[in-house]
Amino acid sequence: MTFEQSLLNDYIEQLVKQFPQYSLIDQQKILETVRTVVVEPKAIKYARPLEEVLSDIRAAIEDGGRARTFFTTAFANWYRRSEKPRVAHLHDYANLDLKNRHLFQEMMCLRDSGRFDDEALFQFEQYCLSFVEKKER
Repeated sequence: MTFEQSLLNDYIEQLVKQFPQYSLIDQQKILETVRTVVVEPKAIKYARPLEEVLSDIRAAIEDGGRARTFFTTAFANWYRRSEKPRVAHLHDYANLDLKNRHLFQEMMCLRDSGRFDDEALFQFEQYCLSFVEKKER
């Protein structure tokens, strides 16, 4: 038995023990959740193409506000370390809506596949730096 199978068995045992303690409505919600995982499994999704993620980040930046403040600094900081630190504050992340928080997570994974276009990332870094440098003036 693999570690993952052992964990799954432990979780199922816990759920079976705890299930009677839940209200009927909560039991129905649990059953609905289990059904979507077991009966109607979704295919494992792959990361979106780099171009789509960068396009969505650009749109968030161009919308302005907190997303611009956060993404311009965070992307430049993520792409390359600089002599003078550029800080993306967690406070700014906390103020993003859920869509932009998810977009940030996608940004963090852009290099994970090994199939990324470094020139596109470099050009996007330059775009972000144009905003960062305006702030510093």
